[in-house]
Amino acid sequence: MAGLRVLAMLPAHTEDRATYLVHLLAEAKRRWGWHIDLFCNPGDRDAFQELVAPSGGLFTAPDSFREATWEGDPQRVAAIDQRLSEAEFATGVPAGQLVLASQATIGRAFVAPVHRTNLTELSARVLEDNTESFRIIRRMYQFADELVEATRPDLLLAYEWEKPWRSTIWMAAASRGIACVAIRRSKLNADHYYWTTDRTLFNAAARENAIARSERDAPVSAAAADYIRNFRDRPKTVKYVQAKWKERKKKSWLRWHARFARDALNYYIGLVAARGKKRRKWLLRKLAMYNLRLVLEPRQQRFFRTFDDEELQTLRYIYFPMHKETDLPLVFQAPRWHDQRNTIQVLAGALPLGYRLLVREHRFNLGRRPMHYYRDLSRLPNVVLIDAFDSQFKYIRNADLVVTENGTTGWEALLLGRRVLTLSRTSYEGAGLARKVEDSDRLGAAILEALREPAVAEAAAHDRRLGWMIDAEKATTFPMADTGIPAGLDQLADLIAPELKQDGGSARQGTLVSQTAV
Repeated sequence: MAGLRVLAMLPAHTEDRATYLVHLLAEAKRRWGWHIDLFCNPGDRDAFQELVAPSGGLFTAPDSFREATWEGDPQRVAAIDQRLSEAEFATGVPAGQLVLASQATIGRAFVAPVHRTNLTELSARVLEDNTESFRIIRRMYQFADELVEATRPDLLLAYEWEKPWRSTIWMAAASRGIACVAIRRSKLNADHYYWTTDRTLFNAAARENAIARSERDAPVSAAAADYIRNFRDRPKTVKYVQAKWKERKKKSWLRWHARFARDALNYYIGLVAARGKKRRKWLLRKLAMYNLRLVLEPRQQRFFRTFDDEELQTLRYIYFPMHKETDLPLVFQAPRWHDQRNTIQVLAGALPLGYRLLVREHRFNLGRRPMHYYRDLSRLPNVVLIDAFDSQFKYIRNADLVVTENGTTGWEALLLGRRVLTLSRTSYEGAGLARKVEDSDRLGAAILEALREPAVAEAAAHDRRLGWMIDAEKATTFPMADTGIPAGLDQLADLIAPELKQDGGSARQGTLVSQTAV
């Protein structure tokens, strides 16, 4: 780990996790003598300058949705396309998957018919021209390719790489065989992080650790047993989800409009300074869409039902909770199932006789969907839409089967002793308790098979598997506080050292015009 060249990608300096990562990287520099280059937003350069000093560089991205001068040169365009095609093949990730995972920006067309997310100038542009998204990816990759060539890192370190800029930089690095590692918040161990080299950002180390514990029939810790017992006595939503709900409540009508007015003012000041002819309509559309959501949300409540415990105990049903639209677990980690409307239709078409499909909407989607979305879903045979603000735990406790792509509801259902069927990889698959659909064509058969088996065949064995997963997650995570930095660096070394080049890395070469000096 000593003397590594590290290219880091950090969130905005105003975020708490950015402060934590700055402290972590500073300690890595002290411990191992790292040389750090940094890719960041233009507004973050001053805040991160000390981290890269004395010899590292700060790099910011060019304007990716304005035509670059090199696009007028067919030979250069062809050369960039060739490098991008080679990177696609080397990583196994087509450019379209990067677009799909960016549904809030360049992939807006994937979600536009079913969800009104905040409109920006960029999203308006890609909706008008359906070839523009791939041109933007090409521009981003051209920059990413030059960035990686200029910095020649031994290690790419990021807090995430699902967004288009970071994903293209990941692709440029991964296609060269450069080790890539990300830091992510644990879903199973509150207030803890983990490192992952997995492209889709799962804690693969926890999965392997849990499997190893099961193979040697390891004892389950008292802490894990308490975790299971406490959840069953008083189930509660995953902490980071609760934090999102609290943050959402802080965004009052007045605060949102004050921020909108500030952003609009800065936008027009930029127009005057640049003397450019940018689009203005999207600003008014963004304002209209926000207020339309406030009108639609109460009107859409008529499509949703609530049930009490007594009703649910007499109802045979499969429970399907929806994700927040455009969320990372769906569009990046489970792209096959990114269209939740389609998933509900597929599940409705696989319902056994006598069962209903209870679909619980995500509260962050309310008011953002067109009215016909809920009207059409509510007309599907035996489909019932459930109020997003009703407690999910009574629906989980009484469900004959819980189906999820990869949501934490599946983990909560396992803790409560319910049958679980997953459609993609999950953060808890190391427990080996959920039935995973490997072949979507067999979804109907998988549902029938799951319903014929007991929810829990043997309680003690079920709880041991839960305990192994909990202990594995604890063993592979570290606190989201400065006190956790030493443990975080130790775990990083354990994970990364085997992947690093034995020759100590390659020499730094090349130049890049977008470095901080510009």
